[in-house]
Amino acid sequence: MTTDEAPDEQSTLTPEAAFSVLGDETRLTILQVLGEADDPLAFSELFDRVAYDDAPNFNYHLKKLVGHFVDKTENGYRLRQAGNRVVEAVLSGAVTEAPSLDRTAIDSACQHCGAPSVEVEYREEQVGIYCTECAGQYGGTGDADEPDRPENTERIGYVHLPPAGVHGRTPAEMTEAAVIWTVAQTQALHRGVCPRCSAPVEESVDICETHEPADGRCDECDRRFAAVVHSACTNCPFELGGSAIGYLHTEPALLSFLFGHGLDPFGGASLSTLEAASVEEELLGTDPLELEFTFSIGDDTLALTVDEELTVVGTGTGTTAADEHR
Repeated sequence: MTTDEAPDEQSTLTPEAAFSVLGDETRLTILQVLGEADDPLAFSELFDRVAYDDAPNFNYHLKKLVGHFVDKTENGYRLRQAGNRVVEAVLSGAVTEAPSLDRTAIDSACQHCGAPSVEVEYREEQVGIYCTECAGQYGGTGDADEPDRPENTERIGYVHLPPAGVHGRTPAEMTEAAVIWTVAQTQALHRGVCPRCSAPVEESVDICETHEPADGRCDECDRRFAAVVHSACTNCPFELGGSAIGYLHTEPALLSFLFGHGLDPFGGASLSTLEAASVEEELLGTDPLELEFTFSIGDDTLALTVDEELTVVGTGTGTTAADEHR
């Protein structure tokens, strides 16, 4: 079966037009079938695989996709990158699934107090991580969102993971995958590129100027660390926030320090790529902003001094014994 009707060529779509085009089950099925195909499909083969029963109407739906989501080539129809992105979103479960996991203990140490077990949960594409023995890392809004949370658990943080990352994994494996996924995103995000759409991102630093983390968290800001970075895409809704320590994962000096001690900052074997490295934060000044983060592994230390844009302006290395004056 063939058709000679010309495709509906279109180089750009408004968001409203894109949602309109994709708001049809047949068109989404066409994209998924093309996504599963190894080679371009002729009209007749695509028609058969979609299992549609009306060729003219099927051609109408296909024409709506051609030019932006689908290419018509001499060898048949194939997905354009925009079509691939739609199929990826569907198969990741991000737009079709909402799995959840109740709080479950896993054998992974708390990065702050060393407790041998933490608890994890999954909801809305995030893995929540909690400690049962220390003050955790964050309070405030997290507590308001979780009125039923046991009093003896404190939030260490959230790491992102699409629903497809949950399937076929134990809670510990799910958490490891989430750490790897989140670190991969922050590598792009903290270099100014949105990991979702590739547009520029804007960053802001929130500082608690009277920071005193008594018993783990500060009474003023309810956080373990004074500096928190918020990154937001200038084009799409993606945003990510967290301690400035996570931002520094992109720094060559820190990467070298971690790799030099046999730690993989891109892996997910622990809940934090810095779990084996104790970290101290010191607010040196607020006008202009200046912070120092000291990472310790065994007897070795690395100190990074950063400015208001979290650009490293000073680096120091040594041993804990030599750095007692800090």
